[in-house]
This record gives sequence, structure tokens and C-alpha cells, in this order.
Amino acid sequence: MRNRDNPYEISNGKHVMLLYENEENRAEAAAYWINQGLEEGQLCIYASVYAFDQSHMLGITKLSTKIKNCQENINNKNLQIINFKPYFESALRGNLIIFKDLKANLEDTVHDLIMKGKKEKLLSLPMPHVVYVKANHLKSQKF
Repeated sequence: MRNRDNPYEISNGKHVMLLYENEENRAEAAAYWINQGLEEGQLCIYASVYAFDQSHMLGITKLSTKIKNCQENINNKNLQIINFKPYFESALRGNLIIFKDLKANLEDTVHDLIMKGKKEKLLSLPMPHVVYVKANHLKSQKF
């Protein structure tokens, strides 16, 4: 970050970790970053354990009211929604095999964008990196 007073200012190509006080702040930040990415023509991927929970504020149903042209961007494959709940539950059991499917799906998406000549959308996609909790330890697994 270049400016500690502005939590939304980051340098290009940097990874961001968001620590939030409540789910409302998290939803606002998620919508902000999704809108920024969409405005810049980037592929945006929203992955959440609440992605398809219609009653939760972090579900795409409620979050979509804060995302410009949400359904249009989903239809045009500018925005992908991933239900992260099965991945989270699998990671809690210490099983990361399911993440290989996620990685393969994301690689297919990247390949499709390259084949369609939309390589510029890929500028901000980081290498898939999974963080999970097991036996009260925080571990990370890079693919």
C-alpha cells in the first residue's frame, strides 16, 4: 500500500489481505474491488462460502445490488461466482484434492480468455494460493 490512510489504494500487481470488523464492511470492500476490476476490464472472481446463500449479505443475491451491471457481467463472463463452501469444508478435513479442480477450471478460464484475445484481463490474476486452517495452525498451500 502506498497510502495508509486510504485502505482502497494499492499498487498494481500486489496481493491484498482484507481484515474487516464486520460483514457489512467486508461486503462493501468486496463490491468496491469487484467494481474497480470490472471498470478496468479485468476478470473478477468472487469466491465465498456464502456465494449462493440468498439470505446472507455476502451472498451474490444481496451483493449484486452493489455491483454495477452484475448480471450482465456474469453473463458476459467478466464476473465469475464460486461457491467456496465445499472447498472450505474440504480444507478443514485436510483434503486439498478438490482445489485441483478449482485450479483446472481457473486455468481453463485463463486459456479461453487468451484464445479470445483478451489477455489484458489477466493482468491482475495471481497464482492460485489456498490458505486453510487445520489443527489450530494456519497453513498455506501453493499450487
